[in-house]
Amino acid sequence: MTNHELMWAWLEEAEHRLIEARTWLEQAWYHRVVCLSQESCELAQKALLAFYGMDVPKEHHLHKLVGQQPPVRQLPRQVQRRLFQSGQALSRDRIPSFYGAPDGTPPQALYDAKRAQEALEQAHFVIETVKALIEAAGGQTRRPEE
Repeated sequence: MTNHELMWAWLEEAEHRLIEARTWLEQAWYHRVVCLSQESCELAQKALLAFYGMDVPKEHHLHKLVGQQPPVRQLPRQVQRRLFQSGQALSRDRIPSFYGAPDGTPPQALYDAKRAQEALEQAHFVIETVKALIEAAGGQTRRPEE
């Protein structure tokens, strides 16, 4: 599989997880919204790194590595900051949104509608920024029709 095939697969998966997250928001399963938003963000970040030809690390906290990429550093400061902060916030929520808190609080009790909506918006911002970076470099964010 080429880096571009991985990129397309990860971008598609990121977008589908965000769609799924929106359905959980309607059902007030806020921890699932946060969990899927984090996964969506992570997959989009991996897609960007794959597009840049990098050997994508098999880890979940990619916001720092993404922020070090030269095209990302050329974005307006406020966009860079929001991209970093979105990735960081979602990364922090990864474990509690899936497993719960260290004190035994279940994930369902950790999140409310406000945080779930924020997580959706953060993931959406990351995906759209990643797509814009890829397109600005002449890449395609969708598989070419065969």
